[in-house]
Amino acid sequence: VTLGRVVGYVSSLFYLTSRMSQIVKNHKRRSCEGLSMAMFATAVTANTLYGAAIIMRANSWPRILNSVPWLLGSLGTVTLDTTILLQSRWFGFGPGVGDDSEEFFSSTGDSSGSGSGS
Repeated sequence: VTLGRVVGYVSSLFYLTSRMSQIVKNHKRRSCEGLSMAMFATAVTANTLYGAAIIMRANSWPRILNSVPWLLGSLGTVTLDTTILLQSRWFGFGPGVGDDSEEFFSSTGDSSGSGSGS
């Protein structure tokens, strides 16, 4: 195992786990408020093309196996970014469950249940 492959696996790990916190946050809030879906769509397109380029340039299984860290990073992130895009369809972009912003409470009442508004 070369240093480059180790760095590739560590990079893929960071890249993949970076999306998990956003997916969990969206799920808890039932909202994708504040996210740019154009950015995620662009990331899906770029990572799909990058993964496809790696596969097309590899002319043998050993070369594909040598590229696994980068394929995991690009194509794995495509899966997670697609999950975020699907969440935006399911949850929308408005304030969701557990969102404690002032806008949310001023439009639906306060969180204490006292009905005082703020």
